[in-house]
Amino acid sequence: MASGLIRGIVYSVFDQKIGPVPYACFPPTLSEELTNRVAESTDELKVRIDKVMKQLCQIPLPQYNSRILVKMFEYNDVNLRGHSNATSLALLFNEADDLIFYRYFKDFEEMFEKFAIDLNELQENHARKEKIVGKINEIYITLDKLVESLRDAEMARPDGMAFPDGEQEQNRPVSKTVFSKHKIIVCGDPAVGKTSTILQYTNKAFKRTYLPTVGVNLTEKALEHDGKLVNFIIWDIAGHAKFSSFRKQFYAGAHGAILVYDITDLASFRNIKGWVKDVKSVLAGIPVIVLGNKNDLESERKVPFADLEQLGKELSVKTLEISAKTGENVIRAFELLAEQLGS
Repeated sequence: MASGLIRGIVYSVFDQKIGPVPYACFPPTLSEELTNRVAESTDELKVRIDKVMKQLCQIPLPQYNSRILVKMFEYNDVNLRGHSNATSLALLFNEADDLIFYRYFKDFEEMFEKFAIDLNELQENHARKEKIVGKINEIYITLDKLVESLRDAEMARPDGMAFPDGEQEQNRPVSKTVFSKHKIIVCGDPAVGKTSTILQYTNKAFKRTYLPTVGVNLTEKALEHDGKLVNFIIWDIAGHAKFSSFRKQFYAGAHGAILVYDITDLASFRNIKGWVKDVKSVLAGIPVIVLGNKNDLESERKVPFADLEQLGKELSVKTLEISAKTGENVIRAFELLAEQLGS
């Protein structure tokens, strides 16, 4: 029985004249408009004509209330210009089910790596289209079973379930504390540790491999502050310049901002002023906290703590040094934001 969490799989091939086009999909009931949009969205991962971004990425498709996990890869073909071609494999899912795909990102990364090898082999051996279609159907079944097993694991978690059924939800005790929601955006240069900071805060996990965020990833975390239950909706926003054209649309409606730099990277610190200006051009007056990440790497420090303190005074923002790896001051950073929000 299908998990119901995967909307479909779309395999696209890069046409050197018109860009990526859908080659095979499952289930076949996916609309042509949707499969074309999935294929088109992968075009931004082709950095240059001879280079593709090969990390597993997540891309929002807000007009369809959906997201995709997508991996690009290349296969060899001596008959093509450059003797290679780019392809992509995308898993389409509903935006509301984002948590399971975010929390178990590493599991999907490993699976997509294997699928890339299998699909490359088919392309390099000039397999017939029906054989590739059969492989896509097989991939769909494999991923659906993976998602089903992860959902079962979530439902067994003692600290709450990502996918509670109706009866369990009704039987859950209702909190007597006041409940409020706040959208929090997390911004900063690429590779400074934004996603790792969020994972440390939400799951006590440290991501040791850097995977660039494409667009935005969302996660939630509830905390108690001054006797009130506060729910942070945390938006992890891409730092790459290539995504700047649509970054500001994700700022709208935010109640607070966390800006992160790397204490071993002086340029990322110098760019904080630009990030503050960028955020406040859309959200004047919201509380902002600047975090200096990686203070566990003291021997590699390039930004003195005194410089962070001075920046805070200059910009009238709260500041703190943290370590996404050890967890030092990470919880405190979000508590500090809750205090500023006066929840």
